[in-house]
Amino acid sequence: MPPGMLPFVTDFDGPLTLIVPGFAPATCHVHLHTHVDYDPPGSFPLHTGVSLYHLAIALSGPPPCPMLVPMPATIGIIANTVAPSVPPTFVDPAPINYPAGGEPLYLPTSPVCPGPYIFNAFFGNGVGNFTDPSYIEIHISNGPCVANGRFRSQPHPMGDVNIF
Repeated sequence: MPPGMLPFVTDFDGPLTLIVPGFAPATCHVHLHTHVDYDPPGSFPLHTGVSLYHLAIALSGPPPCPMLVPMPATIGIIANTVAPSVPPTFVDPAPINYPAGGEPLYLPTSPVCPGPYIFNAFFGNGVGNFTDPSYIEIHISNGPCVANGRFRSQPHPMGDVNIF
């Protein structure tokens, strides 16, 4: 990102498809209220990445959506070494490293979802070009239970969140 653009707070919003045995597949709604900063905070131009600190996470939808557990606050890091870097579109998705057990959403282990618990997350500057809305994408699996979602950056006075 260019200097002076971070930090700021923005929102990511979108659907998450949840498949749990015994329930019809459901579309849940996820809202991430997120503080974006250099990592370590305030370290431009010597930063080693970008941090996404989800200040608040809202989740809604029909059963089995309530089986998903939102963390009250959690942080993820995108390392400079994996930031989207292929011009001119800059859209290669970058993995987000959430500490184990610190993911923004998870499916708790239960008789219905016995595990193992696997979580993968990615950040993208856009779909076709970095001028498209950025997004956070997550993939969760816990045994036969699966959740997949993509949450788009919402309009913000500072513009779209792009990481280069």
